[in-house]
Amino acid sequence: MKKYNDILRIIYTNNIKGISDTAMMSKFFGTQKVQKQLEYCIKSGLLTKNLELTVKGRSALTVVLVGGIFDFIHHEHIRLLNAAKNIGDVLLVVVESDTTPTATTVITKPKMLHDERTRCSLVSTMKMVDMCLIGDAKGMFVTVDTIKPDIIVLGCNQSDIRNKAHHPDDTTKVVRIKPILLDTTNSSKNNVVWDVL
Repeated sequence: MKKYNDILRIIYTNNIKGISDTAMMSKFFGTQKVQKQLEYCIKSGLLTKNLELTVKGRSALTVVLVGGIFDFIHHEHIRLLNAAKNIGDVLLVVVESDTTPTATTVITKPKMLHDERTRCSLVSTMKMVDMCLIGDAKGMFVTVDTIKPDIIVLGCNQSDIRNKAHHPDDTTKVVRIKPILLDTTNSSKNNVVWDVL
């Protein structure tokens, strides 16, 4: 089924965006090879005829969610997003709304240089990001409840979301990337250390 994850990933993100128009999707998936793959996904119960994921199709994907302010994108953001993409099939990034009362970071919420739309637009251009959304002003868990990710990845400076009044269900795995320690003797730059919370 991994062979069809690209199709499932695209349909999953389009469904979140509210794109479920079969005619529009057919133009998007125009080649004959892709049409055959779509037919197989429908016959195998991964997709409906309206090109929406079934429960089986959704369970074939590992959806990873990363949230944050992303006002000034730096090397730790790149490292975090690359590592998050490597542990799943779909990487969804949620940029914190300008009106969210408290930031997800341990430190006090800084004054923003960029508004939420600009930050979302910047993050959307990053190759590893499948989709970027602006978070709900009521807080991150409204978005988490909508997306229902399999894994939530926290940056090294983000507070543990399980300490909040509302938390993801028991099936959602929460992991934190550890800060990188600069080690000039280690030639492997892609080693990522995770704390499973």
